Amino acid sequence: MLAFYFLLLASAYSFLLDNPQGNGGTTITNQYLTVSKFYEEMKLQQADTANMRQETLKLRHDTDTSLTLLTSQLQQKFDLLDKKLAEIARHNDSNSDFINLEQKYIQLEQKYSNLEQNYITQGHELAMLKNKSCLLEKNIEDLQHLGSIKPLHEITTLQQVVKSISAQTSTLNMKMRAATIMNNQTFIHLQQQIDNSTEQVAMTAHPSSNYNKAGIIKFDNVAFSVGIKNLTAFKNSGKFVCEKEGLYILSVKIYSNTNGAHFYISLNGNTISYTKVSYNSNHPSAMENTSTAVLTVQLRLNDSVWVFYPRAAHVAGIAWSTFTIVKIK
Repeated sequence: MLAFYFLLLASAYSFLLDNPQGNGGTTITNQYLTVSKFYEEMKLQQADTANMRQETLKLRHDTDTSLTLLTSQLQQKFDLLDKKLAEIARHNDSNSDFINLEQKYIQLEQKYSNLEQNYITQGHELAMLKNKSCLLEKNIEDLQHLGSIKPLHEITTLQQVVKSISAQTSTLNMKMRAATIMNNQTFIHLQQQIDNSTEQVAMTAHPSSNYNKAGIIKFDNVAFSVGIKNLTAFKNSGKFVCEKEGLYILSVKIYSNTNGAHFYISLNGNTISYTKVSYNSNHPSAMENTSTAVLTVQLRLNDSVWVFYPRAAHVAGIAWSTFTIVKIK
């Protein structure tokens, strides 16, 4: 509502303008400028003023930028000029250094000439000394030859005596070495015999359970052993393999309830003992008996000994049946 009154007031009030005079002296009617028109003109002038202010600021900014660029270019020119002046100064210094070097080179040439002259002089003196040395050596050789003529025969005799003594000494050394080697071998042999005679090898084993079959009897439950390394092979195969040569006692005890049972002892596949456990014609089916075989054998390294049944028969396990082997020498 207030806006409406304002517009109405603006349209109602106005400004009276001066009347311009006509050419013929006639008077032109009065002209009026409304308030709204006045405000519009004022806004246009304010806009023009703002544009002029922006253009002025832009012009000032462009002017500052141009001055900065010109200042930078001038500074670069000044720096380049300073570098050129410095190069000219260094060039002058280099010329001065070159002159100094040239003077030093001339001085070195003079010193080299002096050294070369001294070297030539010393060469002549050295040649003279060599000639004198050769003369002295020749005189010494002549004197030595004259002094060695008389004792030459004695020196030859002494040399022959020395050679004879050296030959005798060499022969004696060889004999002593041979005797030492023989003594060492004898000592080693005696030591081996002592070791072999004092080595302890023994074993007692039993079957771990009862069984009834033919073939090698396995005494796989070792109750005692000494001096035997490969017990595992003996338990698995039933064969005792000699690890230390010597004289051994073998003892085999078998408890069986089979009538007519008998066992053999084999050495490397050759039967060395036959033993019958029991036999009774009146009781052919079953009977219980124990039989023992004891013998002495000379075993060598890797000899094999085992006990076997030629046919199926009962073997009592645990301590009822025993295989014992002892090295006595």
